[in-house]
Amino acid sequence: MEKDFEDIKLPLEKVEIRLQEFKNAIKIYKTKHFNRTGNNIDVVDKAVEKMTSLHYGWLYSNVKPLVPKRINKYKMASLAELCVIKIQTFILKDLKDLKETRKINADFAFFCCLSMITGMSQDTSNFLKGSSIKRVEDIFHIVKSQRLKWLECKNIDEFPVFSNGLNLFLLFELYHLRFQAIQI
Repeated sequence: MEKDFEDIKLPLEKVEIRLQEFKNAIKIYKTKHFNRTGNNIDVVDKAVEKMTSLHYGWLYSNVKPLVPKRINKYKMASLAELCVIKIQTFILKDLKDLKETRKINADFAFFCCLSMITGMSQDTSNFLKGSSIKRVEDIFHIVKSQRLKWLECKNIDEFPVFSNGLNLFLLFELYHLRFQAIQI
């Protein structure tokens, strides 16, 4: 079921793009999150390569055969999120607590998938504008907290890419709506 992307004939630029996306996501997340908290953290050996390999392996083994045309950004982001959960990209050196490690990896998985969706979006001009619509903000945070809890607890071998992709679509539209609401 799992396939190494090196067995698949892919244009090198596609692989390089995904490698760079994962590398940047790890760097940004680690810098922002762990410089603030002071946790002693490590990244698993060859995390970027493992994430990219798993991403393309799952893409070509499990998703492409079921999608006759182009795969949308939400399914691509879903794959990235599930790769992080499968690999458990971050390891806490100081903490032997599996629950805390899963929590950090769930948060990173969510960060990674939103970064990917945002990066694949055509128009990002409204993402940074504030919104005075409190209800949309509240709903987004409720959904986000429930999603993070699911990522913390899910079996790392489950592969719900289609339902996960749909959930990410809805979550991202809600995320985007927070910034669009001010223009109404």
